[in-house]
Amino acid sequence: MEKFWAATKRFFKMTLIFGSLAAIVALAGFLLFARFAHYSDGVRSGTVVKFSEKGILFKTWEGQLQFGEASNLWDFSVYPGQDDVQQKILDAVKNGQKVQLKYDESFVSISVWGDTKYFVSEVDIIE
Repeated sequence: MEKFWAATKRFFKMTLIFGSLAAIVALAGFLLFARFAHYSDGVRSGTVVKFSEKGILFKTWEGQLQFGEASNLWDFSVYPGQDDVQQKILDAVKNGQKVQLKYDESFVSISVWGDTKYFVSEVDIIE
């Protein structure tokens, strides 16, 4: 009977270890997919009417672009660490300049990186 319980303990211990490793690998795969797989990409132009840093633990940059009529607002995010993109948008907001934003649309939204599925990768000032 002792051999049975020892084998059962070993089986559950190995199942727990391999199950935990499989869960970690699956989570890492999902996060890589969410970060680098893009559903679409494109360009939108207009005036950035709001751009702010949000969050308590994880800081994200969120903005709104006004295009066309005043009621046409588009929400977007900027990945953390893209300081040059953030600075260009901040400068455009301060100067009231129109911008052209190149973006990628992700499959899913993960709040650690931003509130939206639209992530701006490049900013061009329209003169």
